[in-house]
Amino acid sequence: MWGGYQDYTAVLSCIAVIIIITMTRPLLKISLFYCSNSISPADLNYLSSRLENIELNTISVPCSGKVDIEYIMKSIETGSDRAILIGCEGGECKYLQGSIRARKRIDAINEILNEVGLGSECVSFIPRVNTDRPHKIVYEINTAIGR
Repeated sequence: MWGGYQDYTAVLSCIAVIIIITMTRPLLKISLFYCSNSISPADLNYLSSRLENIELNTISVPCSGKVDIEYIMKSIETGSDRAILIGCEGGECKYLQGSIRARKRIDAINEILNEVGLGSECVSFIPRVNTDRPHKIVYEINTAIGR
């Protein structure tokens, strides 16, 4: 139980520090392109609720291979700190080659961004196996953004 006024003020001080740290922490903006065949709306809601201090802009695409370089570059140009593409694992793509095309495009984009000085880690691909749990995607996103 509480030991008195001093314990109460110490707890309030800790809460105030946590609030200040949380409020001053920069908000990371992520454009999340996802294959509509590999992630459900329920999974998206879970992601949004579990990714702290992240402004998540979700963009549904019919296949990860349909995401053009220009779309991802535009998302970075308009203020996203990172772009993440969630697609099917290599051999599980409904359109056969979609995830392979997506990975090649991401490699090309990262080369371009590295050449202009933005680094080669701005864009990531996260393969999604239909049996994956949403918490694994949260882990993969946090890994991709360096958390």
